[in-house]
Amino acid sequence: LQAELSELTLCRRAREAGVADGTDPARVVDAAAAGHPVAVRLLLERARMTGRAVRLLTDVLNPESVVVTEIGVVHRPDCLAALRAELDEERAATVAPTSFPDSVLAVAGGSVVLDVLYRDPLSVSPELN
Repeated sequence: LQAELSELTLCRRAREAGVADGTDPARVVDAAAAGHPVAVRLLLERARMTGRAVRLLTDVLNPESVVVTEIGVVHRPDCLAALRAELDEERAATVAPTSFPDSVLAVAGGSVVLDVLYRDPLSVSPELN
C-alpha cells in the first residue's frame, strides 16, 4: 500500500510523465489545477486506490466516520468523488477530507491524546487518581 500510495511514488510518476519536478506533491495538485490532464489522471488514480484501501479497512474496522488526508482528496472534489465511488453508498457518505490540510501530523498526534480523554474522561482527573 505504501509503495503504491506514497507521496514519493506520486511525485516519481509525475516526474516520469513530465508533469512536475521534485518531491512536492503540491506541484502535482497545482499542475492539475492548471489543467494538466496527466496530473489530473495521476491524482484520480491515487484517489481510487485510496478508496479501495478505505473500503477494505472499513469492512474490518467498521468506523462511524473516516477522515482522509490524501492530497488530491483534500484539494479536488473530483478526487473525493473518485474515492467515494470505490465504496458502497452508505460508507461513501461517512468519508470526508481532513479539515486541517496544512497540519495533518500535528492534528494526528493530538487525536491520540483526545482518544484517551474521550474513552475515559475520569482517568485524567487528578482528583480521582
